[in-house]
Amino acid sequence: MGAEIEVKAHVSDYKKILTVIRKTAGVHSEYYQMKSDIYFAHNGRGDKPMLRSRLEQKGPDKDHLTGSVLLTCKDKLKKDGFELNHEIEFTAPSSDFETTLAFFEALGYEQWRTKTKEGYSFVFDYFDQPLHVELIEVPPLGWFLEMEFCLEDGAEESKGAEYTAYLKKALTLFGISQDQIEDRYYIEMLTQEA
Repeated sequence: MGAEIEVKAHVSDYKKILTVIRKTAGVHSEYYQMKSDIYFAHNGRGDKPMLRSRLEQKGPDKDHLTGSVLLTCKDKLKKDGFELNHEIEFTAPSSDFETTLAFFEALGYEQWRTKTKEGYSFVFDYFDQPLHVELIEVPPLGWFLEMEFCLEDGAEESKGAEYTAYLKKALTLFGISQDQIEDRYYIEMLTQEA
């Protein structure tokens, strides 16, 4: 189980932000990605999804993607638009995606919501820890810049404020203002759209 400190922000001109990211020193490992998520809730309870099955594909471009299934259980916490998530995750081959859905349903979980993300992913080696940066479209919500640090369990207690400050600095470097931060989870926004 690990911890993430992350932030997401609305992006009005993704092409402009993509150019800025690509020109920023320390940004590398670019690849294209597509993520298809199915959230599960127990006993039809849609207010708090418990599990997620994600078909995750990536490659050098949209036409050359390979992938796997990522199964996640999250314990989420938000503070001032920044997220601190504890996660239990494991992967399976992409050919097992349908099997994971049947497995959760056999345990009494029901498919509750779906979400897709598609766009660009980078690693930013500017801070003392690699920063994962995604510029993604989440239909019908639009484009977002999403950034996260993955930490060892317990590190968020002593390093939370420091890494939150790093995220604020990265937003500034990429030309994103604080008022573009979105403090709702995607699933909250999608639920409100439904």
